Amino acid sequence: MGILEKRKHFMFLYVFLAVILIFTCLLLTVVITIQNPKRDSLSYSSLGDKSIQIFGVQRVINFWEKLTCILAILIFIFIYFFNKILKNR
Repeated sequence: MGILEKRKHFMFLYVFLAVILIFTCLLLTVVITIQNPKRDSLSYSSLGDKSIQIFGVQRVINFWEKLTCILAILIFIFIYFFNKILKNR
């Protein structure tokens, strides 16, 4: 492999990780925006826990919270590999 081929490979990997990182950050922003407020807020306390669990919203809330954690972990992993690639440059 020549130097030019290594640079092309590096640039492709660099751009690919950057695009995935930006997409993941935007997706995390959307997921956080979609989530309902936490229980100690005024709008949530007026509904009460019973009405939330009767309609099955509790499962949806758990899904969004899990997705938020997964996306945050993915962002951490992408940034870690991004730094590794930049150090090997």
